[in-house]
Amino acid sequence: MWSKPLKIVPGEVALYLAHGDNKLVLVSSGSASYNTYAFNDEDGESAWTRKIPWPSDHHGGHMARPAIAGGTVYVRPGALSLADGKPLKLQLPGGGCGTYAATENALFFRSGNVTMWDRQKGKTTSWNRLRPDCWLSTIPAAGLLLSPEGGGGCSCGSWMETSIVFAPKTLK
Repeated sequence: MWSKPLKIVPGEVALYLAHGDNKLVLVSSGSASYNTYAFNDEDGESAWTRKIPWPSDHHGGHMARPAIAGGTVYVRPGALSLADGKPLKLQLPGGGCGTYAATENALFFRSGNVTMWDRQKGKTTSWNRLRPDCWLSTIPAAGLLLSPEGGGGCSCGSWMETSIVFAPKTLK
């Protein structure tokens, strides 16, 4: 659709892309920050830029990727409006070394166990002894939550070592 050179802070640790609502979001992880850029689909012009400090420089604290859902860009520990890049007053939970998947109302991630953060309530629910792997493995899709086992061979806990699918009690 468009091609042009980008002037961004180099991604010393990682470089990520996400797309939603006519915006391409690029996160360049470097210089102790998530340098976050949004570009308009139609012409590649810059829509906004934000700098989010890393929560840490180890165990994934410097490797958050952008996740877009419901007009929000999540770059843990922050959340931004996709439309204009303004910080949102959301207190995202910490977590382990894994990354997160987003839906309009929740984030799913590893915080020791499979964990869900409810955006409206600002609270987390965790399922003990269910361990996703260290990267993106717990996926919300088609009304289900799929979480393949990720703790096999891990020496950091007493995991059930089973894959699981969460389904609603009733379908709407």
